[in-house]
Amino acid sequence: MSSEDAFNEYQSPMAAEPVAAPPGQVSIWFKLIAVFCMVMGGIGLLRGLKGIADATLATQAMGNMAGMPANTPQEKELKKTMEDYQEQILTLNRQFMPFNLTVALFQLVVSAVLLTGGIMGISRSRKARTFMLWGCLAAILFEFCRSPLRMIQMLQMAPIQAEMMEKMQEIGSGGGQQPPMDLSQLTSIGFNIIVVIMALFAMFKLFLYIATSVYLARQPASPAESPAS
Repeated sequence: MSSEDAFNEYQSPMAAEPVAAPPGQVSIWFKLIAVFCMVMGGIGLLRGLKGIADATLATQAMGNMAGMPANTPQEKELKKTMEDYQEQILTLNRQFMPFNLTVALFQLVVSAVLLTGGIMGISRSRKARTFMLWGCLAAILFEFCRSPLRMIQMLQMAPIQAEMMEKMQEIGSGGGQQPPMDLSQLTSIGFNIIVVIMALFAMFKLFLYIATSVYLARQPASPAESPAS
């Protein structure tokens, strides 16, 4: 009997089967992915709850913004400017409320799956791979839905904010000398920068989710996940 045969006699009969790695031999990448899913799921749950609150309360959150004295002509003009700005923002929020609320609810579901998969991955559950894979795939779809919506909303808000800043600048100057800095133009540039940053961040998250999904899809299914089981 060869040394190889003698060694095989002491191996478990299950060792030759294509099963998932036993406890203690989980890949470091799998552990990192489990932590990643758990962190993203936890953050997503908090952001989803905040998104629901923002979507439902956006029409009331600015109710007292224009509650200011209007004793002088300048104060009256400033109050009118703030009231117009508030009304435009509230109208925009009402238009986007159904979409924002739907996206926030979708985020809650996706985040719950990610968090569950991450916890199961840390505890080495046999269903962890399935939960994390479907969670990442759903997160990819979520990012494709949310990111354009947020950018469109920001771009529509930019001219409203710029117009308000221009009027406030005119009121502050009292119609006299033109200020050296155009606040409306700076506001538009600032919004454009924010949109670019949002796009880059969304692309980075998409890359992480896609790479994670590819890695998980290439991992062998455990006996509890295989159709034959």
